[in-house]
Amino acid sequence: MPYEVDPLLPVVVNLKKAKETLPMLQHRYGVVQMLLADAPCQVVPEEYAEVQGIGERIVRLSEYALALRFQADTMLMKWAEEAFPGLHIFPGLFLVLRFALQRNDITLCHLHGRRMDMICVRGGRLLFVNTFDSDTAANALYYLLGTWQTLGLSQQDDVLTIVGRSSCRREFAAKASRFIRHVVEPNPAELFHTTELARLSAVPFDVQTLVNG
Repeated sequence: MPYEVDPLLPVVVNLKKAKETLPMLQHRYGVVQMLLADAPCQVVPEEYAEVQGIGERIVRLSEYALALRFQADTMLMKWAEEAFPGLHIFPGLFLVLRFALQRNDITLCHLHGRRMDMICVRGGRLLFVNTFDSDTAANALYYLLGTWQTLGLSQQDDVLTIVGRSSCRREFAAKASRFIRHVVEPNPAELFHTTELARLSAVPFDVQTLVNG
């Protein structure tokens, strides 16, 4: 359910107002999950996953021996965990990374707002993951091609998968196809077949992975 926030108010205040006005947020649920789409995070081997500062959290991908250490606003987390006991909190990158690892072999660019997550997985092993500022298609292409060359990927044989939403996505895909032969842009219905939500293109990609993961 889309909800229009007031950009002049803190996130916590917006959430409090949403909970007071949206009936769906006033029910009790067995499971509540919160996605922090742009939370700064770091991917580390699971054995080195330790909280190092105030407001840091850790989520684990134990089947891949990986963990994500991410930063969350302490006031936001305090309110959210009181409002929804047992709340599960994820950074957006966690869900996109899990999606990529489940595909075993993929080079993925996930566009969201002014950022781009790039992930490369081969044989179920993570080769590369990073988040870049991509306010323009030219910036996104610069980071893509630099990473592509560093990883030794083939411009003729390897496939680039582009997902997510951004004002520069169409231009970015067109520019990328000039240098990389195989560029695919699957829609959610092609990737997720289990829910009606997969047919709604307006639902952000990371939310799709949360629901269908």
